[in-house]
Amino acid sequence: MIRPFCSLVILALFIGIGCASKEESVAPDLEAPLLDIYSPAPGDTVGIDSLVVLFQAVDDIGITKVDLSIDHGPTAATVFTAPWKAVLPIAAYDNGPHSLTVSAFDAVGNVTAKTVPFVKGLKHEEEIPRIVLVEIVTSANCIPCAPANETYKQATDNEFYRARLATIKYHAWFPRSTDSLWRQSQTWARPRIEYLFSPIPIANASAPNAWVDGTAVGSSATNWVSALQSRLSVPPELGIDLSKRDSAGGCVLDISVKPLTAIGTADLRLHTVITENDISYNDGNAETMHYDVMRCMIPNAEGEQISLTPGKTERFTRFIIFAPFWVREKCSAVVFVQDHSTKQVLQAAKIALH
Repeated sequence: MIRPFCSLVILALFIGIGCASKEESVAPDLEAPLLDIYSPAPGDTVGIDSLVVLFQAVDDIGITKVDLSIDHGPTAATVFTAPWKAVLPIAAYDNGPHSLTVSAFDAVGNVTAKTVPFVKGLKHEEEIPRIVLVEIVTSANCIPCAPANETYKQATDNEFYRARLATIKYHAWFPRSTDSLWRQSQTWARPRIEYLFSPIPIANASAPNAWVDGTAVGSSATNWVSALQSRLSVPPELGIDLSKRDSAGGCVLDISVKPLTAIGTADLRLHTVITENDISYNDGNAETMHYDVMRCMIPNAEGEQISLTPGKTERFTRFIIFAPFWVREKCSAVVFVQDHSTKQVLQAAKIALH
């Protein structure tokens, strides 16, 4: 027979043990790290001496290390902290196809690994990389535009995308026309926005919205980045080279366009767009700094109709006069060739004008 006092002691011990077990119980971490490889893009042709790798690794309890290897061989480099970048020597490898594997580890051993194919070898003319054009319709008073633009900027603000991406933001008159960036550029912004949205009636247009090389990709910044990543692996139909010369009151932009394949379109347009970065301005949403803002389009929003012959380089000249309220040191020229009927962009290029 258990006496009452003993019963109470046993009950207290039981409760205490149960409480202690509950307090000490910790759910295991089963979440693997998030990993994105920015460079090289799948199928990229790289140099013959080194491979520059740009990536992003994130984990809720922290990344302990990221291992990199080539052709599933031994670890060629290990990165422990941001900036997430590595330069791998590849001189000893044969020219031709290879693979890069990046493996991110967290503190309890969860691992995420991704493999990207690449080609080692000198780049030939027909292997000119694609420069992707992303056009974004936005507004400084559009509430959802602010987080979308910030997400896009964070995802593309790295060395790889600065070399492979050209972005143009058209400020719109909706949801309201008080946006001064719209007022300063409306001569070119309105017809271009109407062209991008067509055949959707402009009365049904909304912001934010984006087009990647002429294809509509909607209002999600995550979708914008996914679409441009996919587009990077598609070989371009032509190459565009840009150079600039100073002139009184502005500069001269020299454009060379050379088709790499037969261009089967009767309405090919060459567009030249001046953009400006780091514009400090607010019109009601959370944005106080604006990037890649369209300032003007030369000769106009419709572009210049051109014809191209395979293997023959065509040359064009644009005279750029800087408006008094532009900051030249923050301005760039974006040039692209587009099939006006299908909206497909064949290639883009970008050059700083400072």
